[in-house]
Amino acid sequence: MIQKHRVTQADIARMLDVSPALVALVVGRSNSPLRHSVKKETAERIRSKAAELGYRPNRAAQMTRSGRSNLIIHLNRGGFSDVARQISYHIGRMVHKAGFNLQTLDAYWWEDEGDETIEQVLAFQPEGLIVSGGVKTESDFGEVHRANIPMVAAGLELPGLPLVGYDARSVIARLTRHCLQNGRMPALVFRVSARHFWQITDRERGYRDALAEAGYKNFPEVNIASGVWEETGPGIIADSGMGNLAHPFEDGMCVGQWLLQNPRLPNALICSNDHYAIGIMTVLKRAGIRIPEDVVITGFDNLEYASQGSVGLTSVEQPIEAFCQTSFDLLMEKMGRQSAGTGKKEHTLIHPCRIHWRESSRCSKTDTNQIETCGTPVSTPAHVAA
Repeated sequence: MIQKHRVTQADIARMLDVSPALVALVVGRSNSPLRHSVKKETAERIRSKAAELGYRPNRAAQMTRSGRSNLIIHLNRGGFSDVARQISYHIGRMVHKAGFNLQTLDAYWWEDEGDETIEQVLAFQPEGLIVSGGVKTESDFGEVHRANIPMVAAGLELPGLPLVGYDARSVIARLTRHCLQNGRMPALVFRVSARHFWQITDRERGYRDALAEAGYKNFPEVNIASGVWEETGPGIIADSGMGNLAHPFEDGMCVGQWLLQNPRLPNALICSNDHYAIGIMTVLKRAGIRIPEDVVITGFDNLEYASQGSVGLTSVEQPIEAFCQTSFDLLMEKMGRQSAGTGKKEHTLIHPCRIHWRESSRCSKTDTNQIETCGTPVSTPAHVAA
């Protein structure tokens, strides 16, 4: 069998009468600052010849020569959720802009997936690892530390790493105060299975902060699987469902149907995400419940369709690009060090969120079509640092 000659960078250099080093800067995915100094016409000529010859980088040879993979892995533990897609986009853009190759590993929380994804990370021998999403599957990141692979988290709390995220606590407290100040008794709606996540824990803390300020020290928690809502004051509505990313509004619609079967209907609902809020709104509106006149509703994530319905949903915008950039900058800093994992939490970096006030929470004429920033610029709040 005649084996086809593998086109090399040296072949391209010889045909174009340029240096191999110049070719490497253009098609070798080099992260050298010199790559920006190559003339546009020259770079296009090299890329065109590489495409014509069917050139493909020999990753194994590159690693052997340089001792580096020039690869950053993004382990995205968010499945195909809207937020996960946004995080993936921003991190991918930052990795490519810095001149590195990118390998995205999407995780969907299947059983035993944690160990498998860690094995994949180690097999790729990356120069850095960014983890995002919600780690529902246990993973031994200790293997990554022991392999001396620099690692950071984006919008996620992992042991031994800086916490880079967003101030959900302050923004949920602001929404709760808004309801209380307008005579509403808000109930917080969230999924029980997600309660151990830092992101959800902080939302519950913000809710409790605002109620404590208003003098509410004790209030009930009702699980829709076994409880009945008979309250005239605030409380927590817990959904024990596991969630279905293929039908994201399903859980919210189940909560809405449960609410309609109860003796009382809360006059305000603070939902932990937009899927819950929109699912609940859909069911209540079909039953003739007026929003916001009968029930004020707020969401979280400010997804694209939050503003598209007949009643715009007041929702919280996560600073996704900002915390991704902070995490990526931390990774670049770690990759510049000789030792990767210190095993110590170095610092906490929390970005403010923005509330998009829309009709679903309107209590006065000035409550809609405004954007409000909640939280301070990147900081270390005492409640998180503790």
